[in-house]
Amino acid sequence: MQEFEEKHEKHIEEILNVLETDQDRAQIVSDLHKFVDGYKIDISTARAAVIRKYGGNPEALFTPSSKPLSQIVGEEPNVNFRAKLLTVNQKEITLKDGNKRQIHEGTLGDSSAVLRYTSWQEEFPYEAGTVVDVGGAYSKVWNERIDVNMGDRAIINIVEDEALSALEIDVGSMNKGTTTSQECTIATLQNGMNGVNLNIRVLDIEKREFVNKTTNETKNLWSGQMADASGVTRFTAWKDTKMEAGKAYRIESGYVKEWQGVPDLNVGDYTTISPLEIDDLPPMEAFEAGLAMPIESLAVRGGSTDVVVDGYVINVREGSGLIFRCTDCKRVLRNNQCMVHGKQDGNPDLRTKAIVDDGTGSVTTFLDNTLTEQVLGKTLDDCLESIKSNFNPESIKDDLDKALKLKPVKIRGFTRSDDYGMMFFAKEVTLLNSDSVKEQAENLISEMGV
Repeated sequence: MQEFEEKHEKHIEEILNVLETDQDRAQIVSDLHKFVDGYKIDISTARAAVIRKYGGNPEALFTPSSKPLSQIVGEEPNVNFRAKLLTVNQKEITLKDGNKRQIHEGTLGDSSAVLRYTSWQEEFPYEAGTVVDVGGAYSKVWNERIDVNMGDRAIINIVEDEALSALEIDVGSMNKGTTTSQECTIATLQNGMNGVNLNIRVLDIEKREFVNKTTNETKNLWSGQMADASGVTRFTAWKDTKMEAGKAYRIESGYVKEWQGVPDLNVGDYTTISPLEIDDLPPMEAFEAGLAMPIESLAVRGGSTDVVVDGYVINVREGSGLIFRCTDCKRVLRNNQCMVHGKQDGNPDLRTKAIVDDGTGSVTTFLDNTLTEQVLGKTLDDCLESIKSNFNPESIKDDLDKALKLKPVKIRGFTRSDDYGMMFFAKEVTLLNSDSVKEQAENLISEMGV
């Protein structure tokens, strides 16, 4: 228990801070340990469950930490920062429905940057020179400039900060959040990058609707996958770019935001897109089998939406084989118990949790029901029938051990990241035979000239 407490010290303190009571620390540690190690749920869900148990509000956990203004990028939906208000101006605008509204705008700064801001709140009783902590703001890109917006959900507090109050900020000479162009490949994309220029091929694209939480308007966005010779990434376009699947384009002044732990290339209002004059990118057919990447490189990059990894299964973890899922939320039941919907029999399912190692690193890999059936060579119904005859549910995991452990595999899929690191969700799995591994090794030795 001591090792668990040391590992999750930060999360335990956050739970105690949210509850703001004299709640027994040992009991909090015990409850968190039960959810994480007992029920095998992720740390974020576990923290929320502990807070609900004691009558707290889990939403208080998910406030991002404050960041310097220079680290704010365009199109961030939730931003926290501390800044000095440099100018404050009141302005009346006309909304799309014809109604008038008073807003406040101006500039604010810290030691790293100066940004323009707009407050949409009914009251803004702050003067120039005031230092404020702002939570729940959002950012936009306007004329290649990053602006911060404070909507009705934003929280603004005046704070005492002698250093920032005394700081002489030259609005004319400091960085105003403008983007700097940088030539990139998909493999080099990192969260927070601005002014991204690269050549890509669109693999797929779809139009979707979303509701702007500030104006309550229904708008469109376009998302999908794009690729170059170095890899594949997800993208989101906030305007109609007229891009088509299969065609190659030049993108300039894009920006990168993390989505579920993976870099996501964003196309904003001031991103330019043009057909690629000289199409020297791999053809669509080259991406059909997926692009291979070492696990080490995958982890450094932050993951991928479509990647192939060759390695060995070094372990089949507990929780593999026959499981039962909640009939409502699909969570895995522990002792016939769903942490959200209570005691139930649940629905049977198959899954595999394996550790795959390629020599550069290892990653927890998940195979769903279909892929687990493929590995086992039998269906879920077959497994249920065999358990009826041998009365041993663990026999399914034993079969997975025999089929996978210390065996070479090729997996294709996508990654997600949480507090425990990167996870690989396979869409395809191929069991390699020893001859194919030997052939690959011989080819590698030949290429190296050894």
